[in-house]
Amino acid sequence: MTKTKKEHIIVYCGDDKSYFQTLQQRYAQTYSHLGITLVKVFSNDEDSYLSLFVDIIEIAPVIVYIDFSFNTKSFLKLSRQLKRISTFDQVPVVGLIDGKDHLKECWASGVNFTHLKGGEVHDVVYHPMFEAMPDKVKKPTFARGKFKKPLSVDLINDFRIGYITPDSIHAEGNFPQKKGDVVELTSALDKKLIPSKHFTVSETDNNDLYYDFDYSYDLSFKFIDDPDGNEDAKAKAMAMEDPKAKANLIKQLKAAEKSRAEDHKDLLRICKKKHKAWVVDKLTFSKPKKTKILIIDKDMGFLKNVKGSLDSKPFTIRLQTELTEDIRSLRRIFPHIIALNFVNKDFLDSMQNPNLTEIEKQALTEQLQELETSALNQVGRLVKRIRATEGYTPFVIIFNCENYTSKSLQDTYEYPLIISHTGNMDLEYILKMAELFEKKQEEKYTKKVEQKILALRKEDPKKYGRLTRDDFEEKRYYVSKNDELSFVSTKLRIDVLSISESDMTIATEQELSLGTYRLEIPFNCSISLVPVDGKNFQKDGTRLLYKAFIHSIDELDKKEVRRYVNETFFEDLNEKRDKEKDQFKKLHQSKLDQISLDKEKSDDEVLDDQNETD
Repeated sequence: MTKTKKEHIIVYCGDDKSYFQTLQQRYAQTYSHLGITLVKVFSNDEDSYLSLFVDIIEIAPVIVYIDFSFNTKSFLKLSRQLKRISTFDQVPVVGLIDGKDHLKECWASGVNFTHLKGGEVHDVVYHPMFEAMPDKVKKPTFARGKFKKPLSVDLINDFRIGYITPDSIHAEGNFPQKKGDVVELTSALDKKLIPSKHFTVSETDNNDLYYDFDYSYDLSFKFIDDPDGNEDAKAKAMAMEDPKAKANLIKQLKAAEKSRAEDHKDLLRICKKKHKAWVVDKLTFSKPKKTKILIIDKDMGFLKNVKGSLDSKPFTIRLQTELTEDIRSLRRIFPHIIALNFVNKDFLDSMQNPNLTEIEKQALTEQLQELETSALNQVGRLVKRIRATEGYTPFVIIFNCENYTSKSLQDTYEYPLIISHTGNMDLEYILKMAELFEKKQEEKYTKKVEQKILALRKEDPKKYGRLTRDDFEEKRYYVSKNDELSFVSTKLRIDVLSISESDMTIATEQELSLGTYRLEIPFNCSISLVPVDGKNFQKDGTRLLYKAFIHSIDELDKKEVRRYVNETFFEDLNEKRDKEKDQFKKLHQSKLDQISLDKEKSDDEVLDDQNETD
C-alpha cells in the first residue's frame, strides 16, 4: 500500500471499485480546492483487521469509510478499534452496507453514520465532512419543512447488556440516570420469566466500562407490574348514595384487591424462582474474561506480528495510541495490566544506522532525551492517577526503555509494580504476564474465601456447615456481545421542529449524548446528533435544540423522506389553498342557490327585485 502524505486524506476500506470511484468523483466535484486524496485499503484475509488498523493509523485520515459488504466480521472489529483510540476522537467513521441486515451490528461497532450504498452519495459525503471540516463543508440547499406544531415522537436509545443476575441486569449506555429512576425497556428477555418491562435503577457509574459508552447501570427487575388498583370502581362506590349498597361494593372491591395482591405475590415468587434457575443454568456457558489489559502505543506497529483476533485471547485487550491529560482510558476500563512504549521502535532503530554522521548522532541523541522526558511525564501522570485510586494496583510494563531500570522507575514514582523492559512491545510477553497475574489473583481469592468459610464454620457449625465458595460469588451470566439478548433500548419523548431530506432539528428537555439514535415516526431511520459551531446543543428557553443527521435508509426510504418533507414544507401553502377552495365552493354554491331561487320566482317578482336593485 502506498502511503500518501497529502494534507487531507480520506480512507476507503473495502473492495468496491465502482463505489470508490463514485466517491472520488463526488469529492473532486465538490471539494477539489481542498486537495483531498482518497486512499483505498483492503485485504482479502479475514484476520487482517489489525494490519489494516495499523495502516490507517499511519495514514492519519480525516475521514474513514468502512465497507461492511466485505469481510463483515473482520471490518466490524476494525471499526470498534478505530473508534476507541483517542487520536480518532474527531475522525468520522462511516459504515457502508448493501442492505439493512447489518444495521444493528454497524451501530454497535461505533460508526458515526451508516449509509446504504446506492446511486445517491450526497449525504455519504456531506455528513462526515460536516464533522471533519465544519468550516469548509458545503452546506446543502434542500427544502426544509418547519412544523407549525412540533411533532412529538419517541427517540429510541439503544444500549447493551453486559451480564444478568437473578435480581438485575448490568447495562451500559449513553443516557444519564439517577438511582431510584424507573425505566421502561424493550429487550429480548423472556417475557414468560420477566413479564414486566419496568426496571429500577439501583446503581450508576461512569468508570470500569466494557462497551464504548459513557455510563453503566444496575437495573433491578420489577418482574411483575403492580396489580390494577381499580380506581374507577372505587370512585363509583364512593359516589353511591345508598349506604348499604355502598358498603357492600366497597367490601367486594377490597376482597378483590386482596385476591389480586395474593395472586401477584405468588406470580412474583414463581417468576423469581424460574429466572434464577435460568441464570444458574446459563452459568455453564458464561466464561467472562477476568483480566483486562491496556496497551498504549502511538503507531501500534507491534500488531503487524499478531496473528488472529484480539477477541480470541483469554483476556480483555484494549488499545490506545496515547493517554489524554485526564487519563480517560484508565478510568473507563481500570485495566489490571498497562503496557506502554517508552520510545517509538522505529526511532530507536534509526539510531542504529551505521551510516549516521556525528552531527546526526548528536541530533538523534538530543531528540531521544526529549522523547524520554515526554515519556517520563506520561508515566508520572499515569502513576499519579493510579495512586489516587483507592484499592487499584495494576502492573505497569514499559517497553523500549533502555536507560531506566525497573528499580529506578519504582523508586522515582514510589510505585513498586513498574516493570522496565528493554525489548520491543511484545503481545506474547504481555499475555504471559496477564496469565501469571490472573493465577496469583485466583490463588489469593481462593485463600481468602477458604479462610472466611473456616471462620464462619467455627462460629456456627450448624448454620454454616454446608457453606461453599459458590455462596460467596454473585451469579452472573455474561451475555456475548454477538447475542441478540445483549441489545436493549429505551424511549424518550422529543419534539421534531424541522426536517429536510438530510437532517432534522429536534428539541428535548433532557441533555443527550452526541451519538446515534433511532426513530420510527415520522419514518424508520437512524439519526446522529452532531455539534454545531463547537456546541452540542443550542438553548431555547428550557428546551435543548440538537442537529441530527438522517441515515440508515435506502433509496426507497429517501423518496418517502422527500415526500414527507415536501408535505411539511408546503403545509402552510396547502392550507391557504384549501381555505381558498372552501371559500370558492361556498361562493359557487351561493350563486347556484340564487339561480335556483330565481327560477322559482314569477316574472313579476324578478322584475320587482330588479327595480329594487336599480
